[in-house]
Amino acid sequence: MNVRIKKRSKHFAEILEGFKTSSIVKASVLCNLVSSLKNDCRDIVKSGHKQNQRLKQVVSDIDDLELSINELSDYITQGTGKLVKEYSWLKNKLGLLEDERQNFKILYELSSILDKETELEKLLDAVINSIKKILDAEYGVIKLIDEKRNIRFSKEVTSKNNDEVLLELKDKVVDAAVDSSSSIIMNNLILKNKKNGDRGKFGSVMCLPLKSDENIIGTMYFGAYRKSFTADEADLLEALGERIAKTVESNFKYNQVIESQQKILADLRNRYDFDEIIGNSPEMAAVMSTISDVAESDTTVLIEGESGTGKEVIARAIHKNSLRENDPFIPINCSAIPETLLESELFGYEKGAFTGAVSRKEGKFELANGGTIFLDEIGELSMALQVKLLRFLQSHEFEPLGSNKLIKSDVRIIAATKRDLTKMVEEGKFRDDLFYRINVIDIFIPPLRERKGDIPLLVNHFIKKYIDKNKKEIDGISKEALNIIEQFSFPGNVRELENVIERAVVLCKNKIIGVDDLPDVIRSAVKEGSGVLPQNSEQLRNIKKKLIQDSVEPLEKDFIIRALRKTGGNISEAARVTQMGRRQFQRLMRRYNLELQDIFNPA
Repeated sequence: MNVRIKKRSKHFAEILEGFKTSSIVKASVLCNLVSSLKNDCRDIVKSGHKQNQRLKQVVSDIDDLELSINELSDYITQGTGKLVKEYSWLKNKLGLLEDERQNFKILYELSSILDKETELEKLLDAVINSIKKILDAEYGVIKLIDEKRNIRFSKEVTSKNNDEVLLELKDKVVDAAVDSSSSIIMNNLILKNKKNGDRGKFGSVMCLPLKSDENIIGTMYFGAYRKSFTADEADLLEALGERIAKTVESNFKYNQVIESQQKILADLRNRYDFDEIIGNSPEMAAVMSTISDVAESDTTVLIEGESGTGKEVIARAIHKNSLRENDPFIPINCSAIPETLLESELFGYEKGAFTGAVSRKEGKFELANGGTIFLDEIGELSMALQVKLLRFLQSHEFEPLGSNKLIKSDVRIIAATKRDLTKMVEEGKFRDDLFYRINVIDIFIPPLRERKGDIPLLVNHFIKKYIDKNKKEIDGISKEALNIIEQFSFPGNVRELENVIERAVVLCKNKIIGVDDLPDVIRSAVKEGSGVLPQNSEQLRNIKKKLIQDSVEPLEKDFIIRALRKTGGNISEAARVTQMGRRQFQRLMRRYNLELQDIFNPA
């Protein structure tokens, strides 16, 4: 129950009990006074006073008053008794409502975990703890079994009050639930402890099989003292059991896929040279699989991906695993060389081809003969160079600047881009015939934010690289620092992560890289929720609150100030102009602490 409601309920109960006690005491005092007065009057009547008749009437009135007081006393006693009873009922219902609210919260959180958690141990840990809380159980265990009832996985949770007798029942009850393929509830069991023979302890157990497509994949067993399990709890557990079983089955299948991918990945790494590619995520496994398929061919490859994802690393991996590995690999960044120089850089030139050409120079295509040339940011090529590149791709021949002699070169071309070439083709900024020639095999490298599972591997790789380079003695990175890194979105991808780790290694003064060694931009972004996708509802609320504070509130405040200045401080007119009610307008003024003198006479 809510703490505030508890306090108010307790206060109400105390007031009610105090009123009841006080009313009874006061009624009792009044009854005593009336009784005393009545006795005095009777004594006077007996003494033969002249006003005998009048006194008899007084005695009669006093009798009526005494009766009324007694009736009032009974009414107060009965009324307060009913109020106390009603209060107890209401308190109980409020307690039940609070229990339901807590259970709903637990179920909501569990539902979220069932949707997202892929690690089986964490999944079952959340399930067993959540259900134990809902049932108020002392003991709980989930067992996952195969077709032969061999245990595949088991998760157990206990409490201080556990008694061996509850556990002794477990195996028999679990076997019965599996055999009958139905739930079992046993309440009010007299439990005898072997140690002291105590038979005064009562307990209950509940067990149900976990079914997936009518196949029993496991069981859930719970035991509790001092309570009985209800049919409603059994119904809830059965409904949850169906969801849990499907989730566990999906989890098994998912992990089988992951294990299969890891085996394929291990096999690929054994057969091919992928030392420079850091990552074991399914996304990178797919990339390496494609590399293994195309490496030994001479097919042109187009590598797509955001800046900093490691496109050159992939190109090098293709070359190192090809039949050309012993010949040159020459990378060229098409966006880093001025257009006027790029042609001569690619194709070379003859002596006297232009001012300053004092001798013949071989171009990259000639130098890369027998090997691979990597054209990074190919989308930056001018239309004229696109024509020449297309010609080379068709004939593997080119003419150096200032020469009419054709030179043949056996070069494999791997291109890369961060731009959308398909859109550029539609806009007429990239030749469609060249696009089709370079896009024979397309490899997409996902951004780092879509393969966060690779971050720990990359972090450790870069730490080792830069402690060797800087001769530092660092043992690793703290869990807190790694957690912050994993939450950051890294718009600059792997390149940005490498820069962050290099900085941290250089600045670290301890054996472990900590949170303080990370750049402020990452720490503040994760703390405030910017630059990172929200991981839970609280983080989402913080992001929304910050967005409102940073964007909506300044706009709203400026809107009110402008309206007031426009109307010379007339609030009614400002409300009319802004199509607001006067009260609504004044509420906004109060929210932002706006006073007319401050608006027209700023400090």
